[in-house]
Amino acid sequence: MALDYDSTFSLDPAAWFEALSLLKAKTGWSIIGVTMRYEGETADIDSRYGDICDRIFFTSRQAKIAFLRERGIEVDVWIEDSPHWLFQNSA
Repeated sequence: MALDYDSTFSLDPAAWFEALSLLKAKTGWSIIGVTMRYEGETADIDSRYGDICDRIFFTSRQAKIAFLRERGIEVDVWIEDSPHWLFQNSA
């Protein structure tokens, strides 16, 4: 499962953390964080995002699916508020 940060997890970190903690406990799913931020743009990221994600990827404004595929990662389930960023780069 891939979890977006901005306008997804960031909208209610406590609720997302609680819900995803339960989901991980019940299913054993791995959760990766995928954000279009650059690696240096982390100052305002809630620490619970890092706690719930097994790994976080910073795509540096690149389309998320292509970015992960270049690294040999396929995602089955996406939690994303703006699905167009899965397929297109941001300026």
